[in-house]
Amino acid sequence: MSEQVHNVTTSPLHDDYSAVILDVEGTTTPITFVHDELFPYAKSHLESFFRATRSTDETAALVADLRQQAESDIKSDDDQLKQAPQVASTSGENVRWQMSWDRKSAPLKNLQGVIWRRGYQNGELKGAWWKAKGKKIYIYSSGSVAAQNLLFAYSDKGDLQHFFSGNFDSKIGLKQDVSSYTNIATQISVEPRQILFVSDAVRELIAARAAGFQVVLSVRPGNAPVELPLTIDNRRVVVSSDFRQL
Repeated sequence: MSEQVHNVTTSPLHDDYSAVILDVEGTTTPITFVHDELFPYAKSHLESFFRATRSTDETAALVADLRQQAESDIKSDDDQLKQAPQVASTSGENVRWQMSWDRKSAPLKNLQGVIWRRGYQNGELKGAWWKAKGKKIYIYSSGSVAAQNLLFAYSDKGDLQHFFSGNFDSKIGLKQDVSSYTNIATQISVEPRQILFVSDAVRELIAARAAGFQVVLSVRPGNAPVELPLTIDNRRVVVSSDFRQL
């Protein structure tokens, strides 16, 4: 039976932990903020961004990365990737194509992060947050580290960056790959069993659990419904709608 996310309660974790890895979308930040504000903002400001910054080294590097990604896509065996529009001087068509299926490519995420930076700096964007208390806290998101820093720097509770010990993005590995979590544990010098990973994505929780992490399913209004109780490796997964429960 599927339960509504806002009716879920949590139970105590089985073990203690010394570090927390938090997902962003649907965990620290309402999924509606990401999909209803951030993504549309980046899409609607593409052309004006390229017009205003076309002569900068930063934009030239972003376009070069998008072009390299497009060339790689076209040569791919994947039928969807083969449809990648070639990157013209503005790159707009290619970017909109990638955003249409919520792609997590590094060139796209880097570009979105730079566009969001302009939005935050001119006051058009404002982050929305839940409080996180406790242990050493790290962020792991498919969005670039630069975009993560902007979200926390311009939150509606002020600059929250000082609460976090570090950030990880797709450079450490894809969030559904077990090796990504092993890499994170190595980088922060903490035993996997002492790390708690919180996410609303079940496939990410499965990968983290396989790496030896403790895991918690984040349940927030707007998140996709999950069949409960959720079991991974014959162990019931703790669910939480409030970081204070952890």
